[in-house]
Parts: sequence; C-alpha cells; structure tokens
Amino acid sequence: MAALGPPSDVLAALDEAQPYPYPNPNPNPNPNPNPHPHPHPHPNPHPHPHPNPDQAQLYLGAAAALAPHDHEILHARAGLHDMRGEEAEARQCAAAAAAAYPPCPKPRIALGSLLVRKDRFRAALRHFEVAMAAAEAEDGDDAWEARCNGALAVIRLLQRYGTSPTPLAVATLWLQRAIAAAPEDARLLTLQQEAEALLRIEGT
Repeated sequence: MAALGPPSDVLAALDEAQPYPYPNPNPNPNPNPNPHPHPHPHPNPHPHPHPNPDQAQLYLGAAAALAPHDHEILHARAGLHDMRGEEAEARQCAAAAAAAYPPCPKPRIALGSLLVRKDRFRAALRHFEVAMAAAEAEDGDDAWEARCNGALAVIRLLQRYGTSPTPLAVATLWLQRAIAAAPEDARLLTLQQEAEALLRIEGT
C-alpha cells in the first residue's frame, strides 16, 4: 500500500507543511534514459475509480476479524480512516501497524505524515528517522519519501522554533539525496532554497 499522504489539492503546498505522499518518480539512481520523462508519471494510465469507503470498510473489517494484528491490514485501515477524515483513528491504526511490525517503514511514514498535518514536527521527525533506518537497505521509494519528509520536518522546526533535534546539515544531506533521485521535483527545489536560507542564518 502506498504511504499515506494528504489530499491531492495540497500536494504542492510547502508553505502549509504538507508531506510528500507519493513515491519517487525515478527510484533508479542512474540517469533516466528517456530524455523527456514526465515529472510525476502515474503508475497506471487508466486507474480504477476511487474506492467506495463503505465497501472498503466492509472488506477491511472482515480482514481485521481474521488477523487483527496484521500490520498491512492496520496500515490499510489507517488509510481508510484518513480518507474519511477520521484523523485520530488514522493515527491510532498507523501507530498500531508500526508497533505490529517495526521493520516496515510504511506505517512510520504514514504516522509521520499525519503528525506533520497537525504541526507536530518533532514527533513526526522521530517516525521519519525510524522509517529511513528501516528502508535504507533497499534505498527505494520508502527511503526517498522518509528523507523528503524528514528534511521538511527539520526545516519547519528551525523556521518556527529555531531548534531541531536533528542538525540542519543532516537534513540537507537527506534533501540532496532525494533531489538526486527526483531532480525536477519543484517542491524539493523550493525546500532546498529554504534550507539554504537557514544555513546562511546559521553562518552569520
């Protein structure tokens, strides 16, 4: 299941501290052989209609009755609660999914993204860092998403409170790795400019 993220109408709203919900459009670290790639291709050019939440709730309820502690089912329930606007329930299910299977980074990214929406950047950062550690070996979409969101959390903490448990230099490295994999992502480039402005302040 894809990592949980905000509604599509706020994907680019960096000034509202929205997380980066969709996977890396170019997970391969090597240059894209296509000279004119679409910056954010949809994995399916003909996606299925949006799922019916009530029907999804029925299926997930039946699945949860059989395997109430399965981390994938809990993660899916978090996504459904989020889709229905039930943020507290979404956070609860995401936290349960993370506890049920700690090696999986996706519930951590989901929980961190939900916390970012509540401006709880310090708590969100902890989850993104755990997700990074869990996803580092494969270095795929989950690691990319955790780095983007981790850098975002650090920058927002410094902008709003002047302090962060993770140094800006570390967050800048995360951001550089994310940009290397998605160099045309305008949101990341904007975030890089914000990081550079903070670095100049630190240097004065």
